Amino acid sequence: MKNVTYFLVGALLVSILFAGCKKEDDTPKNQMIYNETEYDLAQGFLENYGKWDGTEDYNIDLILVSSGFTIHEVNGEIDSVSGKGHLIYFELFTADPDKLTVGDYIYDDNETGKAGTFDDAGCALDFDAQTEIGTELEINGGKLTVVQNGDTYEVKFDVTATNGKHITGFFKGGLKYYDYRDNKKSSTQIAEKESFLR
Repeated sequence: MKNVTYFLVGALLVSILFAGCKKEDDTPKNQMIYNETEYDLAQGFLENYGKWDGTEDYNIDLILVSSGFTIHEVNGEIDSVSGKGHLIYFELFTADPDKLTVGDYIYDDNETGKAGTFDDAGCALDFDAQTEIGTELEINGGKLTVVQNGDTYEVKFDVTATNGKHITGFFKGGLKYYDYRDNKKSSTQIAEKESFLR
């Protein structure tokens, strides 16, 4: 009888141990995957540009970057970026003027600017912000999903680059918010940002 009891207790402990391990392994990492290689994602940003080019909905850009980049601010705005790392960005359109609406965002090749879509998007891997050398990929398909719980966002994406390869990823954490609606960036600042993000 003792042997049966010990066996049952042992089996129970092993099942609890494996269940705990499985749960930990199933937790997504903050990363993106391209060409079977994992790239870390450590921080995220939202840039609100308000109504854009006469659209009825609102443009909020999402930028996710790795720990290798340092973001430098001047007067509460992103001024420059230094370091080397990885990033992915999306020009999203939402019905809410003040925040990123939860739900799905689908790539829109027609660039209609309708809520629930994104058009301009890209990825940079092993990118040096100073020399602007690295692998840059333009995105032309796929879906991104946003979930929010208080100040914590969960972002999941499965998108396609113009070379036909998939970029998948997940990010969970806070997203620093920048509001550019009342103080639009100059065309020079936008060009500088785009040269880094593309």
